[in-house]
Amino acid sequence: MQLRDFSGFVLIRHASIADKSILCGRTDCDIAPLSSAFSAQARAVLSEIDVWFCSPVRSCQHSYAEIFGSAPAPQQCDARLWEQDFGEWEGSSYADLPDIGNLSGQQLADFTPPGGESFSELARRTRDVFDAYRQQAQKKPIGIMAHAGVIRSFIGHALGDASLGLSFVISELSITQIGVYSDTQFAVAACNQRIDICQ
Repeated sequence: MQLRDFSGFVLIRHASIADKSILCGRTDCDIAPLSSAFSAQARAVLSEIDVWFCSPVRSCQHSYAEIFGSAPAPQQCDARLWEQDFGEWEGSSYADLPDIGNLSGQQLADFTPPGGESFSELARRTRDVFDAYRQQAQKKPIGIMAHAGVIRSFIGHALGDASLGLSFVISELSITQIGVYSDTQFAVAACNQRIDICQ
């Protein structure tokens, strides 16, 4: 993967959560350690990106640190890049979560867990980030270390409908690229790419 000629957002989902059995949205969970070999490979793939933004939570901060080691920290930690708040469901076992039924894409986007926020609400705050950084992203790759919901919302912004992002799989430590060509022209250049096969 050659990023030096790419203009747009390069979004990375954080590494695997240490306890994968529970729901972590706003919960500040840590990650399982990465192997030194994987970190070196990821660093080589992402080394051409010199502007980074990051969610402030440990899962993203520690993923960045595991990959880049002693390299400078992200230029900005932006709280708007936090994952969706699942309210009363935070920290619950996936096995204990209720079945919310078969919802359409927009219904799912608008569904609000008790005491939490909907995906549509998440998308409104990430739209502010998308708009704030898109002029920079027209000139060079902008790296963002964030969460699956945040990355899906960026895809939705590029497609013109935030709810469409819910149709995309975003795996841990995968790369999603969104080309930014003007203030109104975007394209999903790649989605859910595995870092370990990008070289």
